[in-house]
Amino acid sequence: MKGKIFCLTVVVAALLVSTGGAWASVLINVQVNYYTPYDPGNPPLGEDPGTPPTPESWTPSYAGGAVIGGAGDIWNQLTDTESANPLTYVDAAGNSTGVTLTPGYHPVVPCSNFATGDFQGLMSSYMYNPATMTFNGLTPNTLYDLYIYSQGAANGRTMMVSVNGVSGTTTRTDTTVTTLIANQNYLKITANSGVGGILAISAIPGPGSNVLLPDGNEADINAIQFTESTSAVPEPSTYLLLCLSLGAVGFTRKRMSRKKE
Repeated sequence: MKGKIFCLTVVVAALLVSTGGAWASVLINVQVNYYTPYDPGNPPLGEDPGTPPTPESWTPSYAGGAVIGGAGDIWNQLTDTESANPLTYVDAAGNSTGVTLTPGYHPVVPCSNFATGDFQGLMSSYMYNPATMTFNGLTPNTLYDLYIYSQGAANGRTMMVSVNGVSGTTTRTDTTVTTLIANQNYLKITANSGVGGILAISAIPGPGSNVLLPDGNEADINAIQFTESTSAVPEPSTYLLLCLSLGAVGFTRKRMSRKKE
């Protein structure tokens, strides 16, 4: 009888571990990266060169954590040159995930803010007024925590982001800040991936954007992180198995106590 109780206890423990495993998350990071195309310059014919050529280049890739993550984390690069973007995104450890991105149109420009501090590289470029971009290949019907970083080149801009119908809005941005501040230069949004296993992200200028500034009425995104939500719950089937196992343990113990009487 003690052997049966031990086996049932092992089953319960295994279910608890598997439930915890169901909550284990994969972190995917995306950095917006500015692409500088090759410019041959303007050397006058037969004279000394005028404007020197500009070599092809990208904004330096960032490595490390942001609000979440840690040192050495890998970031996928998102440019306005579609051919430069990865076909399949990797996680923060560099493992292939099967997640892909349909980026839509997203003009990218360099950003001179965050000139100092730990996040200088991360916030060095941003896309403005991007079309809806969709991450595909996620676990269906799963809650994801998204961290969306926003720091444009002018004060007075706000941004409203919607992810699968869940919205958030940044406050007015102070471009002198070089640290990450919730609801000022990043938003956290928790959204469900739905039956299709997708996260569709759209951004528009938020209320109070200063339209008097040059390009003041913008929605700017510098980077995105997402991972399975820490508030996720086990599947109903997992709860059912757990309850049945716990009930079996209780029933067995009750029978043992009756035999001892």
